[in-house]
Amino acid sequence: MKKEQSQKIKDGLSGRGTICWKCRNAVPEGEYGCSWSRELKPVPGWTAVSHNIKVYPAWGRELGQETFKVVDCPEFIPDPPREEKPEHWLAP
Repeated sequence: MKKEQSQKIKDGLSGRGTICWKCRNAVPEGEYGCSWSRELKPVPGWTAVSHNIKVYPAWGRELGQETFKVVDCPEFIPDPPREEKPEHWLAP
């Protein structure tokens, strides 16, 4: 692993969440989306840490679902500011 990649992982682990939650490609819609949001396949070239999260049986899934904390991604597009998002994205 490259030194730069290793540092991004360290920096990412110290923060909260994944960059996906702030990425326009997180929701596969029209021209947007990535291999992770569309097919749950890792994006080639991303820097991510695999980990398990608890999912409760009442949700219809087994405990210990694998997911990723993405700290760098070649397909990252920042989400537009809230006031620029389509009206149907905004809560009533």
